[in-house]
Amino acid sequence: MNEALVLPPELLPSGFKYPVDFLRFLELDVREFDPWNVLVGDLLVRRSQGLRERYPDSSLVPFATRYDRDDIACFDLVRGNNAVIRIHDFASPGWERRDEYGSFREWLHVAMDDALDF
Repeated sequence: MNEALVLPPELLPSGFKYPVDFLRFLELDVREFDPWNVLVGDLLVRRSQGLRERYPDSSLVPFATRYDRDDIACFDLVRGNNAVIRIHDFASPGWERRDEYGSFREWLHVAMDDALDF
């Protein structure tokens, strides 16, 4: 089954483009690096729609979830196409933000540290 690795254009915030580093990472075909998993297919769409409902004042594009917590890594259009935030999903609006990273690459380094420590 060939599941979508990125959201279709109609579900993306206006003006958002996936960062090149993220697209290159997807080409490596790494989907699981415990405790993180890349969101794909229907799960990607459902989590994106849920984030829009729970945090309507944000412009978030999810791409990975940490399965031992309700954490989701998202591109944050408010901070720029390359900025990544880790949110604790289902927290009350205003309390969901946990960490911020200047780029996908910076987030990936932290996620790989998580994987090595897990």
